[in-house]
Amino acid sequence: TIRLTGSVALADEEIESVSRGAGIAGILATLLVGLLLYVALQSFRLTFVSLATLIAGLIATAAFAALAVGHLNLISVAFAVLYIGLGIDYSIHICMRYRELLESGSAPPDAFRTAVTDVGGSLVLCAVTTAAGFYAFIPTDYTGVSELGLISGTGMFISLFYNLTFLPALLILAPFSGGRVEKMKRRKKAGRRLIHLPVDYRKTIWAACGVLGSASVILIFWVRFDYNPLNLRDPNTESVRTYHDLLADSKTSPLRITLLKPDADSADRAAKNLEKLETVDKAVTVSSFVPGDQDRKLALIDEMALLMGPELNPGPAPTPPGYPSRRRAIADLRSNLEAFIPKSEPITGDSARRLLDTVREFEQALEAMPPPGQIEAVGRLQESLVAALPERLEILRASLAAGPVSLRNLPKDLTERWIGRDGRFRVEVYPTENVSDDAALTRFEKSVRKIEPQATGLPVVILEAGNAVVAAFQQAILYAMGFTVFLLLVLLRSVRETALVLAPLLLAGLFTGGAMALFDIPFNFADIIALPLLLGIGVDNGIHMVTRARTLISGAGDLLGTGTARAVIFSALTTLAGFGGLAFSRHVGMATMGELLTLGLSLTLVTTLIVLPTFLPRGRRRG
Repeated sequence: TIRLTGSVALADEEIESVSRGAGIAGILATLLVGLLLYVALQSFRLTFVSLATLIAGLIATAAFAALAVGHLNLISVAFAVLYIGLGIDYSIHICMRYRELLESGSAPPDAFRTAVTDVGGSLVLCAVTTAAGFYAFIPTDYTGVSELGLISGTGMFISLFYNLTFLPALLILAPFSGGRVEKMKRRKKAGRRLIHLPVDYRKTIWAACGVLGSASVILIFWVRFDYNPLNLRDPNTESVRTYHDLLADSKTSPLRITLLKPDADSADRAAKNLEKLETVDKAVTVSSFVPGDQDRKLALIDEMALLMGPELNPGPAPTPPGYPSRRRAIADLRSNLEAFIPKSEPITGDSARRLLDTVREFEQALEAMPPPGQIEAVGRLQESLVAALPERLEILRASLAAGPVSLRNLPKDLTERWIGRDGRFRVEVYPTENVSDDAALTRFEKSVRKIEPQATGLPVVILEAGNAVVAAFQQAILYAMGFTVFLLLVLLRSVRETALVLAPLLLAGLFTGGAMALFDIPFNFADIIALPLLLGIGVDNGIHMVTRARTLISGAGDLLGTGTARAVIFSALTTLAGFGGLAFSRHVGMATMGELLTLGLSLTLVTTLIVLPTFLPRGRRRG
């Protein structure tokens, strides 16, 4: 059985699984978004113009990606799914407010102008904050997400532009009929008790948040980062399964540490010191290919050559035997086996018995063949059994002529792998444990680098890259949070309202961390992207709810009954539909990113709809 692995095979199968997964996720997201749009808007016309606006913006964003970056990578290929999940939100808020005004009796032109006026400001603010979440990726050292940040961040402004220009044009070309408006007016309102639940039970909600928040603070210390990029790939592909099999054996593990030394002596000393570590199975240098105790071994070889030499030099090759001689040889083999088996040991006898059965089957098959077929079959048998014998005898004769081995007479293609052109010597260190486990990988890397700080190799690169990615996202989150707070303070002109917008988001982030620890969902090189995104996306819900609460005389009591609250719910559901599609990808990294985004956004929606209203005033304080 031959199986392929290595960097080329892994990369080829990974890009295939990512591309297929992104395609499936995109189709699934579009279908789910279309279905949710119709449920939310209750209108084929509004659903059509929203989807048309979404597709037009997606094409424009893809064109921007082609012009600004010129390619997609394993991370940025997810921009389409992210755009579908996020870009539709603007259409939902405009159309829901438009429908709400139609239900209240406004004429379609007036309703649309009022809808854009009411939600336009918050949409601009949401576009800026969401784009800030994406743009926070750009200054990081993680190239994959840096390009994703540029493409998707600009995509948010493209989506806003299309919703404020293309969407109105479509609605003007396809206005609502009066009959449709009358149907909207007659629709019954439901769920009044649920609407007032946050206000009626605010103390209970505060107590529950306190308990869950405290538990999440404790659990969040158990959230871990999966450093192994192999765990992001589809585990069912041939290259990944083969790579795991190699990792399981310390002698074939591809995850080895390498260090360079100025000369052979220092390389050998380093190897001996490293082999004393429990985490190290062996350390190999070019000297490892020079046999030890050569005098004794060469004496044994000389003795063997003296005894076997005449047998290995039989003189001129004899005339090849004809077909009758070959048939007699087969018959002699059968007879010898029949005589040998009764006197043999059990293990040897079993092997001889299997060989005898095979010889008998072969002879029976020959008898059933015509004469030309018999000659051909016996010729093939001789070819398969002894064709390689002359070459093997030549190899054996050469091995019996062995002489002393030193660094100077090792094969050139071998020494070039272990001795550099600048004269430095390579040391390769193999792990004792299966380092596909993060803890084992960390132990191996830390113990070796404690003795040899300049060591490198895949284990070092994997752990250092993981640390760099974590640092990059800490940096991105700080950028996004700082910019978002600054923008909210400037545009809302209220510290209290800024805190109200951010409170449910921060609480949802705390709950998300606790849930990740509880269900053992680790961060990895792919799903860590979700953190700045959750900040940029989640803040939008708070912005819509707080800005709408400004206009309500009854305050939080009726906030959940407004079109804004319904728009928040359905925009969150469409975003979840977009991101949830990623969870079905065969690429584990894409799938975990979809799972984490789905979890985080679900908790953000709950805290926005349940917790945020409890902090809003019961009645309007100002106009």
